[in-house]
Amino acid sequence: MRHAARRGVPAQVSLDPWMGCGVGTCLGCVVWMQAADDPRPHYRCACTEGPVFDAREVVWAGEETSAARRDAVGTPA
Repeated sequence: MRHAARRGVPAQVSLDPWMGCGVGTCLGCVVWMQAADDPRPHYRCACTEGPVFDAREVVWAGEETSAARRDAVGTPA
């Protein structure tokens, strides 16, 4: 999905992390996310808020911010 983000193609991803409880209590399914207007990334529960997310708002492994935030503040990838 990084390929779509780099090319500006809208994409959604279905993330399927381990979901221990299915109601967000155990936090086993958290996904690191950041919308364009969020100053810092935060966790969202895939079991209750997903599992489908905007690919540009996912903070992928090895990255510090999302593609959406980098574009909003003009930071290069």
